[in-house]
Amino acid sequence: MKQYVLVALLALLVACAPAQPMMEKKGAMMEKPPVMETKAMAETPVMEEKRMMEPGLIGGGVSRYYDWDKAKFDQAVADGKTIYLEFSANWCAICQKQEPHLIAGFAELNDPNVVGFKIHYKDDQTTSEHQSLTEQYQIAYQHTKVVLKDGQQVLKSPEAWNKDKFLEEMGKLG
Repeated sequence: MKQYVLVALLALLVACAPAQPMMEKKGAMMEKPPVMETKAMAETPVMEEKRMMEPGLIGGGVSRYYDWDKAKFDQAVADGKTIYLEFSANWCAICQKQEPHLIAGFAELNDPNVVGFKIHYKDDQTTSEHQSLTEQYQIAYQHTKVVLKDGQQVLKSPEAWNKDKFLEEMGKLG
């Protein structure tokens, strides 16, 4: 009886185990070579590593895009950087669709004088500081962008942007 149970368990284990493709070569069995990583696959662990090294970093390389951080914002103003503010709500479908484009835009921008910040707008992560910024910049809609240069507002847009639009608009200011 024990033998039948063991055989049944072994058969079940083999049936449920993931298949390991094998290739024959000159009569010998060898494992299938590993799949080459795509660019997107390779960037994911790097982004996760950057986030661990720099809390609040959403994306970008040379040009960085952060969750709102007043100290980083104040430093960017003091350094004379061009500052991109994205007022975004986590319930907003347009905001969610747009965010990967913004992250890709920051990654491609490659300008150390540009820094961006995501500010929560009327969602469950909105803080009193976010609300003050919403009032200061007179934001009426989520997915509104504000760009500051030399501490002055030079652009305000409630439109949804893709990566190309982001790069075009930020390129005009550079």
